Amino acid sequence: MDLYAQLQDYESRQARKFPTSGTVQGIDGGSVDVLVTGSSTILRNVKVVGTPSSTGQQVVLSWENGTPTAHITGDSAGGSTTALVRGPQGPQGEQGAAGPTGAQGPQGEQGPQGEQGPQGEQGPQGIQGPEGPAGSLTASSPVQLVKLASTPANPPAGSIRLYPKTDDQFYKLTSAGVETPIIYHTHKTQDVLVGYQALATVPAATTWHANVGKTPPDGTTHNMPYPFAATFKGLFVRTASTQPVTGTLTVTLIIGGATPTSLVVTVPAGSGAGTYSNTTTEVTIAAGTLIRWQIQNNAPAAASCQISYITMGVLFDVTS
Repeated sequence: MDLYAQLQDYESRQARKFPTSGTVQGIDGGSVDVLVTGSSTILRNVKVVGTPSSTGQQVVLSWENGTPTAHITGDSAGGSTTALVRGPQGPQGEQGAAGPTGAQGPQGEQGPQGEQGPQGEQGPQGIQGPEGPAGSLTASSPVQLVKLASTPANPPAGSIRLYPKTDDQFYKLTSAGVETPIIYHTHKTQDVLVGYQALATVPAATTWHANVGKTPPDGTTHNMPYPFAATFKGLFVRTASTQPVTGTLTVTLIIGGATPTSLVVTVPAGSGAGTYSNTTTEVTIAAGTLIRWQIQNNAPAAASCQISYITMGVLFDVTS
């Protein structure tokens, strides 16, 4: 089918959709008003191809990508025209090679720095609102504080500020700007328990008991509750005469009312007056544990040596 036949076919199929010819009735830049041939219909602001010069010029109407377009033919009014139709779009050509990058231009000079404007005046301080009601804290509602990287502003006169910092320490700050770390540390404190035995002797093959403040020892268990969690170390026994050669004398720390510990001092059989000790064994107890010293004479037929003192070292933690 030749081009003319194609145009005729297109016109016959598109006649109901859009008229195919007309004359220019008005010109407005790149748009024209077109009077449709054979009717009184005027199409307003139709896109125009070509240069319209006056009213009455003949145009051919076509569809351009869904937009009605008027093509100037140059014919006078009443000429015979036929609508145009576009053929299919050809394939896109290949992209040309990129041109070389141009040289970088010189860097512009920095302009002078402007002067700093005057500082504005500080506005008046707002009125402090009323203090809210005191809250309550329980074990299930701990206080969570944000650690500060630097010292905050001074508090008002008559008050102090408490806060943690990023070094994981607490600090207090006075209204005069004096910042002081609040340091809590635990250290060991040592003391001594002394039991004066008044040169007592323990009967042959007999076990007696003693404690702090109990003079002299006897057969009754004198259990004493110790008020702190502590560690006992260093048990000393002072004698004033010779232990019988037939048996030893032992002094043992008893805890909990009945449990012997390994903190034991032995006075060998036949040993003369002197000081005997155990400085290596440690015994740790909880606060409130019962303690006493058990004195056992292992000589089967003679009283023990005279006992002057029983002393025992004690260590416990103190936090300040």
